[in-house]
Amino acid sequence: MNVDINRLVELAKLDLTSEEVEKLEKDMESIIELMDTIKTVPLDENDNEDEATSMTVLREDTVGESLPATHFTNLSIPKVVE
Repeated sequence: MNVDINRLVELAKLDLTSEEVEKLEKDMESIIELMDTIKTVPLDENDNEDEATSMTVLREDTVGESLPATHFTNLSIPKVVE
C-alpha cells in the first residue's frame, strides 16, 4: 500500500522538514507492514469469545434497601453565578 505522506502532512497541517517527512514515510510503511502481518493471523471466532467470558465474574443481582425519596428532595442545588 502506498501512502502519500505529503498529502497526510498537508491535511494534518504539519510543518515538517524533508528529513522529518522521510522518517515519517518510513515509520508509516513499518506500521502498515505490521498491520498486514496482523491480518494474516488466523482467528477462530469461538476462541476469543470463550476467553472473554471466562474472565468476567458477575455477581448475583439481589434486591436491597433503597434510600428514601426525601434523601434526594432535600439535596441543595448550587446557585449559578453569572
